[in-house]
Amino acid sequence: MSRIAVARGVASVASLAPNFHIPFMVMTAASADEFRLRHADPANPQRIAEWLRMCLQTWRDGQCDGVVTYWLDKRPESEVFPLAQKLFRDFRAE
Repeated sequence: MSRIAVARGVASVASLAPNFHIPFMVMTAASADEFRLRHADPANPQRIAEWLRMCLQTWRDGQCDGVVTYWLDKRPESEVFPLAQKLFRDFRAE
């Protein structure tokens, strides 16, 4: 425990924890049904992509350790997959 925490009579969780990092991952809904349940309408591909962009920006800003999608349809006819694929590629390249 740190001296400051002891002096104040407060146990700091960070000072008691071993030196390891538990990753904080952001999981965002990528299907219209799941997106609608979490974020309301409209649950269209463009809005899903904007939400994913916001999550990826949060990762880039160091506020989380990674971003994953929940229920991303990867079939050729998917309207969301090409948008998500482009976002992941763009953010990986920068």
